[in-house]
Amino acid sequence: MILTMKKVFVGALALGLLSCTWFGAGKWNTAAAASAIYYVSPNGNDGNLGTSVDAPFRTIQKAADVAGAGSTILVRGGIYNESVTVTNSGSSLNGYITFQNYAGETPVIDGTNLPASNTGLFNIANKSYIRLQGFEIRNFRAGVVSDIPIGVHIEGTGQYIEILNNYVHHIETGFQGGNALGIAVFGTSSDSVNNLNHIVIDHNEVANLKLGLSEAVSINGNVDTFQVTNNKVHDNNNIGIVMIGFEGVSPDSTLDQARNGTVVTNVVYNNSSNGNSSYTGYSAGGIYVDGGKDIVIERNDTHDNDIGIEVTSEHAGHYASGVTVRNNLIYRNIMSGITLGGYDQYRGYTQNCFFLNNTIFSNDTLAMNYGQITFNYNTQNNTVQNNLIYGSATNVLISNPFTENAGNVLDSNLYFTTSGDQAGLWQWKNVSYTGFANYKSATGNDSHSIFADPKFMNLTTPDLHLQSVSLAINAGQNLPNIGDTDYDGNARIQGGIVDIGAFEAR
Repeated sequence: MILTMKKVFVGALALGLLSCTWFGAGKWNTAAAASAIYYVSPNGNDGNLGTSVDAPFRTIQKAADVAGAGSTILVRGGIYNESVTVTNSGSSLNGYITFQNYAGETPVIDGTNLPASNTGLFNIANKSYIRLQGFEIRNFRAGVVSDIPIGVHIEGTGQYIEILNNYVHHIETGFQGGNALGIAVFGTSSDSVNNLNHIVIDHNEVANLKLGLSEAVSINGNVDTFQVTNNKVHDNNNIGIVMIGFEGVSPDSTLDQARNGTVVTNVVYNNSSNGNSSYTGYSAGGIYVDGGKDIVIERNDTHDNDIGIEVTSEHAGHYASGVTVRNNLIYRNIMSGITLGGYDQYRGYTQNCFFLNNTIFSNDTLAMNYGQITFNYNTQNNTVQNNLIYGSATNVLISNPFTENAGNVLDSNLYFTTSGDQAGLWQWKNVSYTGFANYKSATGNDSHSIFADPKFMNLTTPDLHLQSVSLAINAGQNLPNIGDTDYDGNARIQGGIVDIGAFEAR
């Protein structure tokens, strides 16, 4: 069965993060420093005023200590061997505190030889209106198994935090049972209002991480309203992007779920637990919802991971719900393209989720018979429609090895294997069927679905746009939640009826 990941979070007290707005005699008063521009350079001096490009600070931390709401910290190119803790908040009135690269230059926060005892290279705890933009963040490694190195660490409460255009790489644990994270957001409060909200993670590259039991980009606990958009997440040895609930990150179990988020136009590839000493074999999702709710995952490209997109809960009695997975390209993943339901009978489940207009192409590349879509333990009232499902050499299109399966709707999909409809394999409630007609007759599923060659533009590249002769064109159902645009950003319905799959022919 599919073995999914376990996660870890780090508490604010472990980081010793304290907020100060007054520094006493001879120190900076940040209220007076609001709306200023500060400069940091490897050739600077923390004894400087920092307000001139010719008299910069030496450390980013010094600038963080003095900057108030509305301030911009411009950091020159070079290496900064430090862990930075944001000291003050911005405000809705005066604006963000912005940490930004100096134009045309790349500052590097490098963790080489820094202690990685449950901390990040850039830390935001209980702060609001903070922006981090244009940094390279790298080389942070666990020294012992209990260390948890993190590239960018956000936790506690706060709002309007933006992580933009950064390159996070080589954050590592080399220990069995260890943990490391690239960008981590932990909502630790038990307050429905004072939580982490309006979090934006956009246009970052997160790559080449050794994660142990953890993930490259993680949204966990009491986090309400977030965007994970336009990122490239690749070549990590565990899960790429994850939204998590029910792990005790928030003391209030009713709030302990990442929720009301969007995961859009990310490219996620080569994320695999194979070779990770904390796991045996393949089990890492490219994009994974573990107990999150009310999340839209759309227009992503997820390929060559262990699993393309997975939606479930790892915790018995809890479930992922209200998740919409639509208009994604999901191809050549090692196990299944889409997986829903708990990976064994001791886990949670998936209910009231929608899987619509995805192009799911030639997954199950190691022929482990997971098929293109896997229904695991306890799937309830989920909708799978308008998907283009193209099989691999195994001919397995749907896999469902559990009988705990109720109220799921499969219809208006297009199925294909090169071996033909009589060779196609569908498993439903632990019974296998060979042939499309036999499967439909026995299960009642897919009454309006078709088996046909979708006529992709190119199978090798692949280019999964539809040729003009494709039977997927105008063959779907105009459902209310298919989204406004296809994968390319074109109008989702053209010609009056939606096409099957992620692309709308024009």
